[in-house]
Amino acid sequence: MAYAYKTIDLEIVIAFASNSIFPVTMWYCTFTKRALIRQIVIYYYNAGLFRGNVLHNRGKIINSIIFCAILISFISALCCSLTASTDPPVKQYYSFHLVLDENFVAIAIRHLMIQLVFLYQFTFTCLVAVMCGTLYYSLSELFYLFRKDLQADTPDSENMRARMLQYTKLFEIANELEKTLSTTCCLFLCSQMISMYVSLATYVLLDEERLTMCIIWESIPEMSLIPASIIGVTLCASKISSQAENCNIYLQTLHDRLICHQKTDWKTFLLVKAMMNKRLPYMSACRIIKFTPAFIISVFGSLFTYGLLILNFKHTERK
Repeated sequence: MAYAYKTIDLEIVIAFASNSIFPVTMWYCTFTKRALIRQIVIYYYNAGLFRGNVLHNRGKIINSIIFCAILISFISALCCSLTASTDPPVKQYYSFHLVLDENFVAIAIRHLMIQLVFLYQFTFTCLVAVMCGTLYYSLSELFYLFRKDLQADTPDSENMRARMLQYTKLFEIANELEKTLSTTCCLFLCSQMISMYVSLATYVLLDEERLTMCIIWESIPEMSLIPASIIGVTLCASKISSQAENCNIYLQTLHDRLICHQKTDWKTFLLVKAMMNKRLPYMSACRIIKFTPAFIISVFGSLFTYGLLILNFKHTERK
């Protein structure tokens, strides 16, 4: 509607419209896979991850992260709403581009719209990030506990058979988790990265006199919650590969010790060899993006390069 009346450029309409699609598709993707997520959580619970002090401590951390995300989003939306009257374009945008008198009804509509947009765009995506990060981190904890149990066991065929069954189950859960969260994480990254680039472009392209307090408050969740959520999910997912690699290192050490032993237990040797031959899937976003610390560097490196490119265009136009 705004584009039809020539009040907003087509590029801005496309950017915001495309970004608004991702949270809906994220919700749908998560909703359709809720049964698989429930099965994974039940397995974690049966493995003893969500019991006693572990549940209490982890619950505190998760609740604190969720509370901070909601608080930042709510306060930013509130301050944006209070300062929107000083910024006519933003005021129009959150009032459906209707010409309204500055009365209680207009302020209430604007405040409600800003809170809903922030809840939809930032709070919900952060909740998805917390869910994905928790599931990834919990699996990495299982690999850590598996390695500790393996180190504590006597390397005989009976113990190795039990560990082989446990490792096989971890292998299955890792595959299920990758398939379940892959699409959701891809949509999550698309949403967050578009928001970051739009925010950066807004900051760089606007002159100082047009950079109002309303726009600054609007950008605070984009500059705080979005980078934190991307970094958090990536680090939690990459921890799985790190812990699985530690398991493989110990299995290799055990394998070498068994070979060098004078009386080799061939059953134990074959079980260790079978565990070594398993190749766990890496956590990814639709097999396009592999979650590693290098991905974090590439994201913010490209963001920095993009910012410099926009600045260059801006200076060229002024000349």
